[in-house]
Amino acid sequence: MLLAACALLPLAPRPARAQAAGQPPAAPVVQATRPAPAAPGLGFAWGERLRIDGDHYTWEGTVEIKNEDWTFYADVADYYASTHMLVAKGNVLFTQGGNRLGADSVEFDTESRTGIFYNASGSAVITENVNRSMFGNQEPDMLFKGETIEKIGDRKYKITNGGFTTCVQPTPRWELDSGTVVLNIDEYAFLKNPVLKVKGVPMLYLPALYYPINKEDRATGFLMPTYGSSTYQGFRLSNAFFWALGRSHDATIMHDWYTKTGQGFGGEYRYVAGPGSQGDARVYVLREKPVLTDGGAASSGQRSYEIRSGVSQALGKRFRARGRVDYFSSVTTQQLYNQNIYDASRRQRSVSANVGGTVGGVSLSGGFDRTEYFFGESSSILSGTAPRIQLNRPERPIPGTPLYFSIGGEYASLVRESR
Repeated sequence: MLLAACALLPLAPRPARAQAAGQPPAAPVVQATRPAPAAPGLGFAWGERLRIDGDHYTWEGTVEIKNEDWTFYADVADYYASTHMLVAKGNVLFTQGGNRLGADSVEFDTESRTGIFYNASGSAVITENVNRSMFGNQEPDMLFKGETIEKIGDRKYKITNGGFTTCVQPTPRWELDSGTVVLNIDEYAFLKNPVLKVKGVPMLYLPALYYPINKEDRATGFLMPTYGSSTYQGFRLSNAFFWALGRSHDATIMHDWYTKTGQGFGGEYRYVAGPGSQGDARVYVLREKPVLTDGGAASSGQRSYEIRSGVSQALGKRFRARGRVDYFSSVTTQQLYNQNIYDASRRQRSVSANVGGTVGGVSLSGGFDRTEYFFGESSSILSGTAPRIQLNRPERPIPGTPLYFSIGGEYASLVRESR
Protein backbone atom coordinates (compact mmCIF):
# COMPACT_ATOMS: atom_id res chain seq x y z
CA MET A 1 0.00 0.00 0.00
CA LEU A 2 2.86 2.31 0.83
CA LEU A 3 4.53 1.53 -2.49
CA ALA A 4 1.37 2.38 -4.41
CA ALA A 5 1.16 5.77 -2.71
CA CYS A 6 4.78 6.48 -3.52
CA ALA A 7 4.24 5.53 -7.14
CA LEU A 8 1.29 7.88 -7.48
CA LEU A 9 3.07 10.81 -5.84
CA PRO A 10 4.85 12.03 -9.02
CA LEU A 11 1.44 12.21 -10.74
CA ALA A 12 0.06 14.73 -8.22
CA PRO A 13 -0.49 18.26 -9.65
CA ARG A 14 2.29 20.75 -8.99
CA PRO A 15 1.31 24.47 -9.03
CA ALA A 16 4.73 25.57 -10.27
CA ARG A 17 4.27 23.49 -13.47
CA ALA A 18 0.57 23.84 -14.12
CA GLN A 19 1.04 25.44 -17.61
CA ALA A 20 0.47 23.36 -20.71
CA ALA A 21 3.44 22.06 -22.63
CA GLY A 22 4.83 24.56 -25.12
CA GLN A 23 3.24 27.68 -23.42
CA PRO A 24 5.83 30.31 -22.42
CA PRO A 25 6.21 30.94 -18.72
CA ALA A 26 4.46 33.98 -17.23
CA ALA A 27 6.48 37.15 -16.79
CA PRO A 28 7.80 37.52 -13.28
CA VAL A 29 6.03 39.99 -10.99
CA VAL A 30 8.29 42.50 -9.27
CA GLN A 31 7.19 44.53 -6.26
CA ALA A 32 8.43 47.95 -7.32
CA THR A 33 10.03 50.32 -4.88
CA ARG A 34 11.19 53.93 -5.22
CA PRO A 35 13.45 54.69 -6.93
CA ALA A 36 12.78 52.09 -9.62
CA PRO A 37 14.98 51.48 -12.66
CA ALA A 38 13.33 52.97 -15.74
CA ALA A 39 12.73 51.15 -18.99
CA PRO A 40 14.94 52.06 -21.97
CA GLY A 41 13.80 55.40 -23.37
CA LEU A 42 12.08 56.53 -20.15
CA GLY A 43 13.56 58.77 -17.50
CA PHE A 44 11.56 57.44 -14.54
CA ALA A 45 8.79 54.86 -14.14
CA TRP A 46 7.09 53.47 -11.02
CA GLY A 47 4.09 51.34 -10.13
CA GLU A 48 2.96 49.08 -7.31
CA ARG A 49 3.62 46.03 -9.52
CA LEU A 50 5.92 45.58 -12.51
CA ARG A 51 6.02 42.82 -15.12
CA ILE A 52 8.86 42.58 -17.63
CA ASP A 53 8.62 40.40 -20.73
CA GLY A 54 11.48 41.19 -23.09
CA ASP A 55 11.01 44.80 -24.22
CA HIS A 56 7.44 44.86 -22.85
CA TYR A 57 7.02 46.56 -19.47
CA THR A 58 3.73 46.58 -17.56
CA TRP A 59 3.11 48.72 -14.47
CA GLU A 60 -0.04 48.37 -12.37
CA GLY A 61 -1.36 50.46 -9.51
CA THR A 62 -0.61 54.19 -9.04
CA VAL A 63 1.59 54.37 -12.12
CA GLU A 64 3.86 57.37 -12.62
CA ILE A 65 6.08 57.76 -15.69
CA LYS A 66 8.35 60.74 -16.36
CA ASN A 67 10.51 61.59 -19.34
CA GLU A 68 12.11 64.95 -20.14
CA ASP A 69 9.35 67.59 -19.70
CA TRP A 70 6.23 65.37 -19.57
CA THR A 71 4.64 63.08 -16.96
CA PHE A 72 1.98 60.36 -17.13
CA TYR A 73 -0.22 59.08 -14.28
CA ALA A 74 -2.50 56.05 -14.74
CA ASP A 75 -3.84 52.85 -13.17
CA VAL A 76 -2.17 50.57 -15.74
CA ALA A 77 0.56 51.30 -18.28
CA ASP A 78 2.22 49.14 -20.94
CA TYR A 79 5.44 50.26 -22.57
CA TYR A 80 7.04 48.68 -25.65
CA ALA A 81 10.66 49.82 -25.72
CA SER A 82 11.37 48.72 -29.30
CA THR A 83 8.57 50.90 -30.75
CA HIS A 84 8.60 53.64 -28.06
CA MET A 85 4.85 53.09 -27.62
CA LEU A 86 3.18 53.73 -24.27
CA VAL A 87 -0.39 52.51 -23.71
CA ALA A 88 -2.05 53.68 -20.48
CA LYS A 89 -5.55 53.04 -19.12
CA GLY A 90 -7.63 54.14 -16.16
CA ASN A 91 -7.61 57.69 -14.75
CA VAL A 92 -4.96 58.81 -17.21
CA LEU A 93 -3.41 62.22 -16.57
CA PHE A 94 -0.80 63.78 -18.85
CA THR A 95 1.11 66.96 -17.92
CA GLN A 96 3.58 68.94 -20.01
CA GLY A 97 4.52 72.43 -18.91
CA GLY A 98 1.25 74.25 -18.30
CA ASN A 99 -0.79 71.72 -20.31
CA ARG A 100 -2.89 69.07 -18.54
CA LEU A 101 -4.86 66.34 -20.28
CA GLY A 102 -7.04 63.68 -18.65
CA ALA A 103 -8.49 60.64 -20.46
CA ASP A 104 -9.85 57.12 -20.07
CA SER A 105 -6.95 55.73 -22.12
CA VAL A 106 -4.08 56.86 -24.33
CA GLU A 107 -1.69 55.58 -26.99
CA PHE A 108 1.47 57.69 -26.86
CA ASP A 109 4.72 57.66 -28.83
CA THR A 110 7.41 58.67 -26.34
CA GLU A 111 9.94 59.47 -29.07
CA SER A 112 7.81 61.87 -31.15
CA ARG A 113 5.74 62.90 -28.09
CA THR A 114 2.50 62.50 -30.03
CA GLY A 115 -0.49 60.29 -29.35
CA ILE A 116 -4.25 59.82 -29.13
CA PHE A 117 -6.28 60.38 -25.95
CA TYR A 118 -9.72 58.78 -25.75
CA ASN A 119 -12.73 60.40 -24.03
CA ALA A 120 -10.47 63.23 -22.94
CA SER A 121 -10.53 66.75 -21.58
CA GLY A 122 -7.71 69.16 -20.83
CA SER A 123 -6.49 72.66 -20.14
CA ALA A 124 -3.64 74.84 -21.34
CA VAL A 125 -2.06 78.04 -20.08
CA ILE A 126 -2.26 80.87 -22.61
CA THR A 127 -0.80 83.76 -20.62
CA GLU A 128 -0.02 84.66 -17.04
CA ASN A 129 -0.88 88.38 -17.15
CA VAL A 130 -4.59 88.83 -17.81
CA ASN A 131 -7.17 91.36 -16.62
CA ARG A 132 -10.17 89.34 -15.44
CA SER A 133 -12.38 92.37 -14.75
CA MET A 134 -14.27 92.55 -18.07
CA PHE A 135 -16.65 90.14 -19.77
CA GLY A 136 -15.16 88.66 -22.92
CA ASN A 137 -11.56 89.31 -21.92
CA GLN A 138 -9.24 86.41 -22.58
CA GLU A 139 -8.85 84.18 -19.51
CA PRO A 140 -5.46 82.68 -18.55
CA ASP A 141 -6.58 79.05 -19.15
CA MET A 142 -8.09 77.30 -22.15
CA LEU A 143 -10.35 74.30 -21.55
CA PHE A 144 -11.00 71.72 -24.26
CA LYS A 145 -12.63 68.29 -24.59
CA GLY A 146 -13.37 65.61 -27.18
CA GLU A 147 -14.21 61.99 -27.88
CA THR A 148 -10.63 61.77 -29.11
CA ILE A 149 -7.85 64.34 -28.72
CA GLU A 150 -4.86 63.71 -30.93
CA LYS A 151 -1.65 65.38 -29.82
CA ILE A 152 0.14 66.25 -33.05
CA GLY A 153 2.73 68.69 -31.65
CA ASP A 154 4.07 70.13 -28.42
CA ARG A 155 1.15 72.60 -28.26
CA LYS A 156 -1.01 71.45 -31.15
CA TYR A 157 -4.04 69.15 -30.91
CA LYS A 158 -6.72 67.75 -33.19
CA ILE A 159 -10.07 67.30 -31.45
CA THR A 160 -12.87 65.09 -32.77
CA ASN A 161 -16.46 65.67 -31.59
CA GLY A 162 -15.53 68.18 -28.93
CA GLY A 163 -14.87 71.85 -28.37
CA PHE A 164 -13.09 74.50 -26.33
CA THR A 165 -13.60 77.65 -24.27
CA THR A 166 -11.46 80.22 -22.48
CA CYS A 167 -14.03 80.65 -19.69
CA VAL A 168 -13.13 78.74 -16.53
CA GLN A 169 -16.52 78.93 -14.77
CA PRO A 170 -18.36 75.65 -13.98
CA THR A 171 -20.89 76.66 -16.66
CA PRO A 172 -18.85 78.58 -19.26
CA ARG A 173 -20.21 81.90 -20.41
CA TRP A 174 -19.45 80.72 -23.93
CA GLU A 175 -18.01 77.66 -25.66
CA LEU A 176 -17.52 76.41 -29.21
CA ASP A 177 -18.44 72.81 -30.07
CA SER A 178 -17.40 71.23 -33.35
CA GLY A 179 -16.99 67.94 -35.17
CA THR A 180 -13.33 68.74 -35.88
CA VAL A 181 -11.08 71.28 -34.15
CA VAL A 182 -7.41 71.94 -34.92
CA LEU A 183 -6.11 73.70 -31.83
CA ASN A 184 -2.73 75.41 -32.06
CA ILE A 185 -2.24 76.95 -28.63
CA ASP A 186 -0.80 80.50 -28.65
CA GLU A 187 -1.79 80.87 -32.32
CA TYR A 188 -5.26 79.79 -33.51
CA ALA A 189 -8.14 77.33 -33.43
CA PHE A 190 -9.75 76.19 -36.70
CA LEU A 191 -13.22 74.65 -36.39
CA LYS A 192 -15.43 72.90 -38.92
CA ASN A 193 -19.22 73.19 -38.45
CA PRO A 194 -18.90 74.94 -35.07
CA VAL A 195 -21.84 75.80 -32.82
CA LEU A 196 -21.51 78.73 -30.42
CA LYS A 197 -23.11 78.08 -27.03
CA VAL A 198 -23.82 80.76 -24.44
CA LYS A 199 -24.36 79.37 -20.93
CA GLY A 200 -24.89 75.95 -22.52
CA VAL A 201 -27.59 77.17 -24.97
CA PRO A 202 -26.83 76.84 -28.74
CA MET A 203 -26.92 80.32 -30.29
CA LEU A 204 -25.08 80.35 -33.63
CA TYR A 205 -23.95 77.87 -36.30
CA LEU A 206 -21.15 78.52 -38.81
CA PRO A 207 -19.76 76.24 -41.55
CA ALA A 208 -16.19 77.09 -40.47
CA LEU A 209 -14.42 79.39 -38.04
CA TYR A 210 -10.84 80.60 -37.60
CA TYR A 211 -10.43 81.75 -33.99
CA PRO A 212 -7.16 83.52 -33.07
CA ILE A 213 -5.53 82.58 -29.77
CA ASN A 214 -2.54 84.65 -28.76
CA LYS A 215 -0.84 85.24 -25.42
CA GLU A 216 -0.45 88.91 -26.35
CA ASP A 217 -4.20 89.23 -27.16
CA ARG A 218 -3.29 90.26 -30.74
CA ALA A 219 -3.45 87.74 -33.56
CA THR A 220 -4.53 87.99 -37.19
CA GLY A 221 -7.85 86.29 -37.86
CA PHE A 222 -11.63 86.58 -37.95
CA LEU A 223 -13.26 87.96 -34.83
CA MET A 224 -16.25 86.34 -33.17
CA PRO A 225 -19.39 87.11 -35.24
CA THR A 226 -22.15 89.10 -33.56
CA TYR A 227 -25.82 89.21 -34.41
CA GLY A 228 -29.05 90.92 -33.39
CA SER A 229 -32.40 92.09 -34.67
CA SER A 230 -34.64 95.16 -34.65
CA THR A 231 -37.94 96.23 -36.13
CA TYR A 232 -36.30 98.63 -38.57
CA GLN A 233 -33.12 96.76 -39.54
CA GLY A 234 -34.38 93.19 -39.38
CA PHE A 235 -31.85 90.48 -38.56
CA ARG A 236 -28.24 91.72 -38.32
CA LEU A 237 -25.07 89.66 -38.80
CA SER A 238 -21.71 91.38 -38.21
CA ASN A 239 -18.31 89.96 -39.16
CA ALA A 240 -14.83 91.44 -38.80
CA PHE A 241 -11.29 90.50 -39.72
CA PHE A 242 -8.43 91.68 -37.50
CA TRP A 243 -5.03 92.15 -39.13
CA ALA A 244 -2.01 92.44 -36.82
CA LEU A 245 0.29 94.33 -39.17
CA GLY A 246 3.05 94.57 -36.57
CA ARG A 247 3.76 95.29 -32.94
CA SER A 248 2.91 98.98 -33.34
CA HIS A 249 -0.01 99.02 -35.80
CA ASP A 250 -3.04 96.96 -36.79
CA ALA A 251 -6.18 97.14 -38.90
CA THR A 252 -9.73 95.80 -38.73
CA ILE A 253 -12.04 95.22 -41.72
CA MET A 254 -15.74 94.92 -40.89
CA HIS A 255 -19.02 94.07 -42.63
CA ASP A 256 -22.63 94.26 -41.43
CA TRP A 257 -25.58 92.63 -43.19
CA TYR A 258 -29.19 93.66 -42.48
CA THR A 259 -32.09 91.64 -43.87
CA LYS A 260 -34.36 94.68 -44.27
CA THR A 261 -32.18 97.71 -44.87
CA GLY A 262 -29.04 96.63 -46.75
CA GLN A 263 -25.42 96.33 -45.70
CA GLY A 264 -22.51 98.33 -44.34
CA PHE A 265 -18.75 97.97 -44.51
CA GLY A 266 -15.76 99.80 -43.15
CA GLY A 267 -12.29 99.67 -41.69
CA GLU A 268 -10.23 100.86 -38.75
CA TYR A 269 -6.50 101.54 -38.50
CA ARG A 270 -4.47 102.14 -35.32
CA TYR A 271 -0.79 102.91 -34.85
CA VAL A 272 1.77 103.95 -32.25
CA ALA A 273 4.83 105.59 -33.81
CA GLY A 274 6.58 106.42 -30.54
CA PRO A 275 6.07 108.07 -27.15
CA GLY A 276 3.31 110.64 -27.59
CA SER A 277 2.81 109.82 -31.29
CA GLN A 278 -0.20 107.67 -32.00
CA GLY A 279 -3.44 107.74 -33.93
CA ASP A 280 -6.50 105.88 -35.10
CA ALA A 281 -8.97 106.26 -37.95
CA ARG A 282 -12.31 104.57 -38.61
CA VAL A 283 -14.41 104.84 -41.78
CA TYR A 284 -17.81 103.20 -42.20
CA VAL A 285 -20.16 103.29 -45.22
CA LEU A 286 -23.81 102.20 -45.11
CA ARG A 287 -25.77 101.33 -48.24
CA GLU A 288 -29.49 101.30 -47.52
CA LYS A 289 -32.17 99.95 -49.79
CA PRO A 290 -35.77 101.24 -49.83
CA VAL A 291 -37.55 100.08 -46.68
CA LEU A 292 -41.26 99.67 -45.96
CA THR A 293 -41.72 99.77 -42.20
CA ASP A 294 -44.36 97.87 -40.26
CA GLY A 295 -46.34 101.11 -39.95
CA GLY A 296 -46.59 101.39 -43.72
CA ALA A 297 -44.13 104.29 -44.10
CA ALA A 298 -41.56 104.00 -46.87
CA SER A 299 -37.99 105.30 -46.78
CA SER A 300 -35.85 105.81 -49.85
CA GLY A 301 -32.55 104.01 -50.09
CA GLN A 302 -29.48 106.14 -49.52
CA ARG A 303 -25.75 105.95 -48.91
CA SER A 304 -24.32 107.45 -45.73
CA TYR A 305 -20.92 107.41 -44.10
CA GLU A 306 -19.19 108.08 -40.80
CA ILE A 307 -15.57 109.09 -40.11
CA ARG A 308 -13.88 109.07 -36.72
CA SER A 309 -10.21 109.81 -36.25
CA GLY A 310 -7.78 111.08 -33.65
CA VAL A 311 -4.07 111.81 -34.20
CA SER A 312 -1.29 113.15 -31.98
CA GLN A 313 2.09 113.43 -33.68
CA ALA A 314 5.40 114.90 -32.52
CA LEU A 315 7.01 117.28 -35.05
CA GLY A 316 10.64 117.34 -34.05
CA LYS A 317 11.48 118.15 -30.44
CA ARG A 318 9.53 121.38 -30.03
CA PHE A 319 6.25 121.08 -31.90
CA ARG A 320 3.29 118.72 -31.86
CA ALA A 321 0.33 118.32 -34.23
CA ARG A 322 -3.10 117.18 -33.09
CA GLY A 323 -6.24 116.47 -35.05
CA ARG A 324 -9.69 115.01 -34.48
CA VAL A 325 -12.55 114.18 -36.82
CA ASP A 326 -15.98 113.11 -35.58
CA TYR A 327 -18.17 113.38 -38.65
CA PHE A 328 -21.28 111.70 -40.06
CA SER A 329 -23.30 112.46 -43.18
CA SER A 330 -26.79 111.65 -41.83
CA VAL A 331 -28.06 112.35 -38.33
CA THR A 332 -31.02 110.01 -38.96
CA THR A 333 -28.75 107.08 -39.78
CA GLN A 334 -26.65 107.93 -36.73
CA GLN A 335 -29.68 107.53 -34.47
CA LEU A 336 -31.14 104.43 -36.16
CA TYR A 337 -28.06 102.23 -36.38
CA ASN A 338 -25.88 102.95 -33.35
CA GLN A 339 -26.24 100.49 -30.49
CA ASN A 340 -25.14 102.64 -27.53
CA ILE A 341 -27.13 105.51 -26.04
CA TYR A 342 -24.36 108.11 -26.40
CA ASP A 343 -23.92 107.67 -30.17
CA ALA A 344 -27.64 107.21 -30.82
CA SER A 345 -28.46 110.51 -29.07
CA ARG A 346 -25.49 112.49 -30.40
CA ARG A 347 -26.53 115.49 -32.54
CA GLN A 348 -23.24 117.20 -33.32
CA ARG A 349 -20.35 116.57 -35.67
CA SER A 350 -16.97 118.27 -35.43
CA VAL A 351 -13.55 118.68 -37.06
CA SER A 352 -10.50 120.22 -35.39
CA ALA A 353 -6.73 120.50 -35.90
CA ASN A 354 -3.92 122.24 -34.05
CA VAL A 355 -0.14 122.69 -34.24
CA GLY A 356 1.70 124.03 -31.23
CA GLY A 357 5.16 124.35 -29.75
CA THR A 358 7.73 126.59 -28.08
CA VAL A 359 10.36 128.81 -29.72
CA GLY A 360 12.73 130.97 -27.67
CA GLY A 361 10.58 130.71 -24.59
CA VAL A 362 7.44 131.77 -26.48
CA SER A 363 4.52 129.36 -26.84
CA LEU A 364 2.89 129.37 -30.27
CA SER A 365 -0.18 127.51 -31.51
CA GLY A 366 -2.45 127.68 -34.50
CA GLY A 367 -5.45 125.72 -35.64
CA PHE A 368 -9.14 125.63 -36.43
CA ASP A 369 -12.28 123.89 -35.18
CA ARG A 370 -15.81 123.53 -36.50
CA THR A 371 -18.81 122.02 -34.74
CA GLU A 372 -22.28 121.61 -36.23
CA TYR A 373 -25.31 121.10 -33.96
CA PHE A 374 -28.48 119.53 -35.42
CA PHE A 375 -32.04 120.39 -34.35
CA GLY A 376 -33.74 118.06 -36.80
CA GLU A 377 -32.89 116.12 -39.94
CA SER A 378 -31.79 119.23 -41.86
CA SER A 379 -31.80 122.20 -39.45
CA SER A 380 -28.44 122.97 -37.82
CA ILE A 381 -26.09 125.67 -36.51
CA LEU A 382 -22.41 125.72 -37.44
CA SER A 383 -19.92 127.40 -35.09
CA GLY A 384 -16.17 127.49 -34.63
CA THR A 385 -12.98 129.34 -35.42
CA ALA A 386 -10.93 129.37 -38.62
CA PRO A 387 -8.17 130.13 -37.97
CA ARG A 388 -7.20 130.61 -34.31
CA ILE A 389 -3.63 131.75 -33.51
CA GLN A 390 -2.28 132.12 -29.98
CA LEU A 391 1.01 133.51 -28.65
CA ASN A 392 2.05 133.42 -24.99
CA ARG A 393 5.20 134.28 -23.09
CA PRO A 394 5.40 132.85 -19.55
CA GLU A 395 5.73 135.06 -16.48
CA ARG A 396 9.06 136.76 -15.87
CA PRO A 397 10.24 138.98 -13.01
CA ILE A 398 10.69 142.73 -13.50
CA PRO A 399 14.28 143.51 -12.46
CA GLY A 400 14.57 145.35 -9.15
CA THR A 401 10.89 144.83 -8.23
CA PRO A 402 8.78 142.02 -6.72
CA LEU A 403 6.55 142.15 -9.81
CA TYR A 404 6.16 139.69 -12.69
CA PHE A 405 4.86 140.21 -16.20
CA SER A 406 3.64 138.01 -19.04
CA ILE A 407 2.58 138.63 -22.62
CA GLY A 408 -0.18 136.88 -24.49
CA GLY A 409 -2.19 137.42 -27.62
CA GLU A 410 -4.80 135.67 -29.72
CA TYR A 411 -6.32 136.09 -33.13
CA ALA A 412 -9.47 134.20 -34.07
CA SER A 413 -11.90 134.37 -36.94
CA LEU A 414 -15.24 133.32 -35.50
CA VAL A 415 -17.69 131.32 -37.56
CA ARG A 416 -21.41 131.05 -36.84
CA GLU A 417 -23.90 130.00 -39.46
CA SER A 418 -27.49 128.73 -39.44
CA ARG A 419 -28.39 126.08 -41.97
